[in-house]
Amino acid sequence: MNSIINYLENLSFFESADVIMCYASTSTEADTTLLINNLISCKKKVALPVILKDYQMDFYLISSFENLKTGKFGIKAPLADTNNLFIPTRSIVQPQIIIVPGVEFDISRNRKGHGCGYYDRYFHRYGKETFYKIGFARDSQIVNELEKKPHDVAMDVIVTDSGKII
Repeated sequence: MNSIINYLENLSFFESADVIMCYASTSTEADTTLLINNLISCKKKVALPVILKDYQMDFYLISSFENLKTGKFGIKAPLADTNNLFIPTRSIVQPQIIIVPGVEFDISRNRKGHGCGYYDRYFHRYGKETFYKIGFARDSQIVNELEKKPHDVAMDVIVTDSGKII
C-alpha cells in the first residue's frame, strides 16, 4: 500500500491537487482502505464512484471511509447527494488524479475491468486528457498483453502494491 502513497507524494502536481478520485476496493482488487484514510488524514478531498443507471457513474466526495454504504455489485459507495457531487474540470496544468481499479493490466498500461465500461465511459464523458489515470493493481494482475478495443482508455501509469511502476 505504501507504494501508491509514495508514488502520489512524488507527483509534481499531487500537492496542489484538491481532490483525489479513487475507488473502494473489493477483495479481488488492490486494497485502497489505507490509501483513502491516509489521503483524508492529509486533508485531501477524496471522491469515490457511485454506479448509476445506463452504465454511467459519478464521483462523490467523502469525509470518512466509515460513512460508505454497500452499493451496486456489493461495492462500498458514498451517498449520491448533489451537495457532494464532484465534477472534474479540464486543466492542462493540473490533471485530475484518478486511481483506477481493474481485473488485469498489461505492460502497455491497458486495463481490463469487469466488462461494463463504467470507467471508459466516464473518461470519454469528461475527456480522457482531463485525468491522470493511475491503475492500481496487485502484481498478480499484471499480464503481458490484453485485447484492446477502440473505446478502451489506457492508464498513464500502473503502480502495483509491491511498488512496481509500469
